[in-house]
Amino acid sequence: MLVVRTKKKLMMNNLDFNWCIENDFQVYIIPEHSFARICIRKGGITSEGKDFYYTNGVRVNVVERKGSVLYKSQDLAAKELNKVYKYLRDEANIR
Repeated sequence: MLVVRTKKKLMMNNLDFNWCIENDFQVYIIPEHSFARICIRKGGITSEGKDFYYTNGVRVNVVERKGSVLYKSQDLAAKELNKVYKYLRDEANIR
């Protein structure tokens, strides 16, 4: 008997994702040994992933935060990205 497994597509909330892009939040997954962690970089899109960038001759440092949760795989971490996008948007709207 042949069992075919299909991958489920992850549904993304475009409003929260687009808000993160417009407000210069780079959200990504990094592997750590056999685990994965979600990281957030404020200013990461403008800096093209670098630690700093220059604008009008002024050096701007980029703030990177590593998540506290370790996931067993990158797939499990990817499933949580929508929650991270929503969290970032909700936190910014509170302030």
